[in-house]
Amino acid sequence: MIPRPPLALSMRGLAPPAERHSARSIIDSIAAFNVHAVQLDSTHPQLRPRALDRSARKDLAALLRRAALRIAGLDLWIPLGHFRDPSGVDRALDAVHAACAMTADLRDFGIADPVVSLALPPDALPVVLPEIARAADRHGVTVADHAWPVVENDYPGLAVGLDPAAVLGAGADPAIAVGATARRLAAARLTDLGHSGRVAPGSAGGRLERDAYAAALVTFGWSRPVTLDLTGVPDPLQAARQVIEWWGP
Repeated sequence: MIPRPPLALSMRGLAPPAERHSARSIIDSIAAFNVHAVQLDSTHPQLRPRALDRSARKDLAALLRRAALRIAGLDLWIPLGHFRDPSGVDRALDAVHAACAMTADLRDFGIADPVVSLALPPDALPVVLPEIARAADRHGVTVADHAWPVVENDYPGLAVGLDPAAVLGAGADPAIAVGATARRLAAARLTDLGHSGRVAPGSAGGRLERDAYAAALVTFGWSRPVTLDLTGVPDPLQAARQVIEWWGP
């Protein structure tokens, strides 16, 4: 049997913002799946980095410890256009700095892998990459860019995040993409793409080859959780149960 990395669950996909679930209720739902890691959604109203002081972050770490969950990383999905727009880029970069600072605090509390996940457009304003790299370096964290194709850069703190659905959408193979990015890979997700958009991995019409993707990750030394992201998938809680069983131990 091909070994597979452990799974984390993304908060973002489990509870669309319009449903207004509390952060605690989403965390409790994730803990009930018997996974051991969660990907925090920093756009959730109760988890926005600029709204949580150090004391509140300690409380969050304590909540996750009680739930036996580690933080696999922090999601920061800022609309791509904000990184292109001179009138919005400062606010977007402030959000990146705040997310990096919160991730560093959670790492210092012994509960988090210090990775912030986002996506950047290839035509981002010139200030964007160096400023994000500066934020990562200042706080000692890694920022993983999930854009595909990869936007090349030479900044140590700005690495690659792999989203199989995005890779498939660009006509590429996620397993091959693992090998191509292994040296700079800082975040790996579990997503899939069908003919009409994103689908639950392993479902009818999905295109992700589980064994090839898992084998590539293991072969190139990936041992951290792979984050299951069910954003856009109908009935995400039921889908999560099915994907966890499909992925296997």
